[in-house]
Amino acid sequence: MTHRPLDIAVLGAGPTGLTAALLLARDGHRVTVCEADARRCQDGSATPRPGVSQFGLPHVLLPRWRHEMDAALPDLVPALLTAGARPVNLLHLQEPGTTGAARAGDDWFGTVAVGRAVLEQVLSNLAAGDPNVRFRFATRATGVLPSPRGERCLGGLRTEDDDVPADLVIDAGGGHSPVPGWLHDTYGIPPQQRRLGPRLTFFCRHFEDPGGPLPQAGPILTHHPSWSLLTLPTGHRRFAIVVAATADDRALRALRDPDAWHAAVESTVVGRAWAEHGRPVSGVLVHSAADAVPAEAGPAAVGRLVALGDAQTVTNPLLGRGVTIGALSAVTLRDSIRAADDVPEALARYQSGYAERVAGWVDSSLWLTRHRVAELRAQAAGEPYRADDARWAMTVALRVGALQDPVLARASTLVGGMLADAAAVFADPEVRNRCSRYLGAPATPSSPVGASQHGAVRPTPPTSPIGEEPSTTQGAHHVHLAR
Repeated sequence: MTHRPLDIAVLGAGPTGLTAALLLARDGHRVTVCEADARRCQDGSATPRPGVSQFGLPHVLLPRWRHEMDAALPDLVPALLTAGARPVNLLHLQEPGTTGAARAGDDWFGTVAVGRAVLEQVLSNLAAGDPNVRFRFATRATGVLPSPRGERCLGGLRTEDDDVPADLVIDAGGGHSPVPGWLHDTYGIPPQQRRLGPRLTFFCRHFEDPGGPLPQAGPILTHHPSWSLLTLPTGHRRFAIVVAATADDRALRALRDPDAWHAAVESTVVGRAWAEHGRPVSGVLVHSAADAVPAEAGPAAVGRLVALGDAQTVTNPLLGRGVTIGALSAVTLRDSIRAADDVPEALARYQSGYAERVAGWVDSSLWLTRHRVAELRAQAAGEPYRADDARWAMTVALRVGALQDPVLARASTLVGGMLADAAAVFADPEVRNRCSRYLGAPATPSSPVGASQHGAVRPTPPTSPIGEEPSTTQGAHHVHLAR
């Protein structure tokens, strides 16, 4: 869009809202960011975020995020490293015996580990240094402004202090965005009910990292009978270990107790390596989350409004894709505005670009979470999980094979890092042939994990990890970055 700069109002100063604000301001648009919470501390400390229930959980910046930001915001990653982020390579957090010797192209799996507070602080600092950005921290938005032209489209945001006129409103208010309610109040549009997917509960502890090399024990996401394990460096000499279970698994509610939590974590090779690497600096933090998508698909009910990130579709934190999907959506919006002559055309281009570049990742995330939760429930009941879906069979074969085969380990990291989708990876005959050796292999050890009468989780032997949805192979560097 070259004919004139736009006035843009962004609701929400989380990673997605800040990324969108910075991208659009650098294209010359005037951006106002409205955020009910106070500004982050200058040292990036984890100041309370009442409106963000998952703020205490670790957030992962996938390799796809790094590649997108290197191109779109080339000063962001260096600023994060200066602020204490740590370079990590997701492939080489796994055992050298699994990945084999380092290969040309393995740097493709590199990213940075950083806590959410530091990520938000660095993004807001960069945005604050841009003359086109105006922040309204500690300012609660209270509604939408109708367009002065009388159309059923937006003309900006209302706040508790004053109005913020805008040519375009970006809803980056997260999964509990108030915008649908405001549209009902202003235009009588019934709020779309979100269709909730399976709910998981996350039991998290943060650890102090003493320094030195990080454990090379396995991928950041591993699966065990009736629960999954996330092991994530978070920068600032910190890392986090998270146990994920279905919210309806009463036995695993014992994981709220630190002793039961440690019994579960230390029963696995990956968990034990990370738990012994540092010392805990938090209690067991509990968070429950579910996938959530609008009940009805289709274009926005009003014009000059676009929802990004979790305000559009919530993906379960199990896969760690939320920040990357939000950033990819923000880049797609920036590109759409660049190519359009007016706001309606820009939003039409965004819908098309989203379908091409982002929607597949959202759909595959929802698909994988549904299968994994069904598998968790079957395992908790001591039953095998069987799905009449060839893609799931290949997913399981890949996650098992990725523990033993360097090509499949790279394949899994490709999909897990959002660098190539499963269809592109499984199109490689070598990947398919190698995965075929593991079809029908046990997905996890046969004995399920539960809680004893004393509240301690029974230990289980090490089990097979998964890199994500139909996990894919990353040894094949001829698979191109999914656009």
